[in-house]
Amino acid sequence: LPNFEETGDRRQETGDRRRETGDRRQETGDRRQEAGDRRQETGDMGMSEEVEFNNE
Repeated sequence: LPNFEETGDRRQETGDRRRETGDRRQETGDRRQEAGDRRQETGDMGMSEEVEFNNE
């Protein structure tokens, strides 16, 4: 019985490590999202300038 518990603990550990890896991937995804948001901002600035130009 103790052996089963140990195996379960090891599996839990592996699961925790996988979750950590997943969290890191999530972080990378968030950074990509941030980069995308910055690009979007730049695009919005470019667009707002065009809109102002068109209004004249």
